[in-house]
Amino acid sequence: MGYKKHRILKQSLLGLGVFLALAGCFRGDEEDRQRISVPPGATEEQLIDLALEVHPAPRQLSWQKLEMTAFLHFGINTFTDQEWGDGSDLPELFNPTKLDPRQWIKTLKDSGFKLAMLTAKHHDGFCLWPSQFTDYSVKRSPWEGGNGDVMREFVDACHEFSMKVGVYLSPWDRHEQTYGSEAYNDYFVQQLTELLTNYGPIDEVWFDGANGEGPNGVKQEYDWSRYFSTVRSLQPEAVIAIMGPDVRWVGTETGFGRETEWSVIPIAYEAADSTDSPVTSKGIFRPQINPMDYDLGSREKLIGARELSWYPAEVDVSIRPGWFYHANQDNLVKSAEQLLEIYLTSVGRNAVLLLNVPPNKEGKIASVDSLQLVNFHQSLEEIFRTNQLTGGIITPSTSRKRLETGYLSDGSLNTFWEPEEDDASPSISVEWDQPHLFGMMSLQEPIQEGQRIEKFILEAFVDETWQSIAEGTTVGYKRIMHFPTVKATRVRLIFPEYRGPAPRIASWGLYKDLPQVYFEPKGMAFSDNLRITLHTDDPDAVVYYTLDGSLPDVQSDRYTGPIELYGTTEIRTFAVSPAGTKGFVKSQLYNKARYKILLEHAPDIRFTAGGSLILTDGIRGGTQFDNNRWLGFQGTDLEAIIDLGTMTSIDGVTLHFLEDIGQNIYPPDYVDIYVSPSLKNWRKVGHILPESRDASPLPVGLDLNLDRHLDNIRFIKVVGKNHPIPKGEDSEEAPAWIFIDEITIQ
Repeated sequence: MGYKKHRILKQSLLGLGVFLALAGCFRGDEEDRQRISVPPGATEEQLIDLALEVHPAPRQLSWQKLEMTAFLHFGINTFTDQEWGDGSDLPELFNPTKLDPRQWIKTLKDSGFKLAMLTAKHHDGFCLWPSQFTDYSVKRSPWEGGNGDVMREFVDACHEFSMKVGVYLSPWDRHEQTYGSEAYNDYFVQQLTELLTNYGPIDEVWFDGANGEGPNGVKQEYDWSRYFSTVRSLQPEAVIAIMGPDVRWVGTETGFGRETEWSVIPIAYEAADSTDSPVTSKGIFRPQINPMDYDLGSREKLIGARELSWYPAEVDVSIRPGWFYHANQDNLVKSAEQLLEIYLTSVGRNAVLLLNVPPNKEGKIASVDSLQLVNFHQSLEEIFRTNQLTGGIITPSTSRKRLETGYLSDGSLNTFWEPEEDDASPSISVEWDQPHLFGMMSLQEPIQEGQRIEKFILEAFVDETWQSIAEGTTVGYKRIMHFPTVKATRVRLIFPEYRGPAPRIASWGLYKDLPQVYFEPKGMAFSDNLRITLHTDDPDAVVYYTLDGSLPDVQSDRYTGPIELYGTTEIRTFAVSPAGTKGFVKSQLYNKARYKILLEHAPDIRFTAGGSLILTDGIRGGTQFDNNRWLGFQGTDLEAIIDLGTMTSIDGVTLHFLEDIGQNIYPPDYVDIYVSPSLKNWRKVGHILPESRDASPLPVGLDLNLDRHLDNIRFIKVVGKNHPIPKGEDSEEAPAWIFIDEITIQ
């Protein structure tokens, strides 16, 4: 694809150099290749060729190589238990008793982070350095008698541990009285200048996009161009993110990047004069994009572009639900396994990970956060320690120069494989003498030369045939694919789609995953007894487990065969590879249901929750309909028969439904309850109506209760009437969903 289009383009132009000169995109240095203007009427092929010439500025390339950076949200919000202070909290509240930035940075350094960024001033306006332009700072706090400087201690710790320095300075200031006027821009630049001149080299400056009202009820018009110019003048090597020209926000705070992530994207510029292109002007402008678009840089997106820019993504996420420390979130810290998944879907999707680790009121990173960070880093080191390609015979389809095996594993972007331009099916194959296990693949392009790859496919020769194991689209700085473990002696990497005359690969790696334990069946409810089997992707791994809810270790029971369950049990287990590598602890809960249930209508196949027994297993599923705890019915009534097992008496029935208006999930219009000593002669004993039909903005669980003593019954029948949802005046009604996850018999 790439080669043929490139040849046609060459034939239609007086050489690529002429075209680029006509585009007016170069002024003679590498910096200018970050942005390129597009001549009017450029074809798709011409746009692709221009996109190939867009390269990262040196500061962007250095930033991308960091891979993992850390946020440290710390300030007066830490002591008021808030996320966004309003600027009215007294400075006296800021008083860490054991402030230790060395502990912050050492923890982050030991966990693999290369840059740390401090919230020098958040939206509340409180400054962590003794700014001469406001009294709303540490100099008015009791900490260090008003003589302290958190920023200074933070920077000194970064220098001690060879950590790069980032600074967050919020443009929104809910305390400063000049906010909302031009005088505030002067104030902001003065504070920015303090931070960029008094603390040595700064590697990243982070501008938040929040723009709310100040203390006078007025919003500020930020002078972005002046802010950017100040940074460039005082710290020219620093990248400016997120509201800046160098680094963009990925669009969410989930920790996950796009599966297709282009660093070269079409852009417009804020405040740019229509007669003076930002590419050729002396001003510094922020590219205007919608960061939440799923597609930012495909061929289709390039059509009609006026300018192209190298504008890579940063993925920001917190290790906790909040950004500032809150003691009640100590049990909600992301696990090492979750952090690994975030790494694979951020750094592993051509972005830089910015993980927030907020210090607590003492002024330290909490031990629970530190533990998960260390475990995460150890897992990362273990996985990527040994490239399985080592020792294999590597054979490229073609190569413009001799392919040295070391090119793919030397850690350098400057050495790379590139096939011949007439190679119609570029690929690299690897063969080993003995079968190799692998469950992850890492790829890197030499991004200093631009971004080319549009699609790749990994195949393995299994069962005497080539089978597709993983495929993806963009690569960029790094792409990591995680897939079920494969055992093979031959693999090949194919590049069917790319930009330019040929793809380029600087790094290729295949790696063993941590040993995983799989449950068969997965967690579910059961009625009598249940047999559980455990297996791993490495047949030589050893599995340990517990049945009492305790964490397993190598002293726990060793799995040797199926486990019989007779009551509600949580199985916790992990595997150890022959080399001694430990996998993450996995757990599954198996609940013994009190009663058997027969459903008249089957739930939607997407929301079966493992079967009807979950309705009497004693566990409610929360407020997320897709968490594998709910039974979902659309367009049908709920009709369930509960077998109590013997003739008995009851004091009532409670049914737990979900209401989530945004997903068309409603409780039934009404519920009728019937009872019977057999499956004949049903007697109606209740008609239940929901108390309110008010639409809640958030999903909520609703209990419908029948409080009534009943004797001599064995069977209970529940009938819930589905509620139709009007979709509009000119459209037909659509059936609502009924979601139920528990029926309790008193």
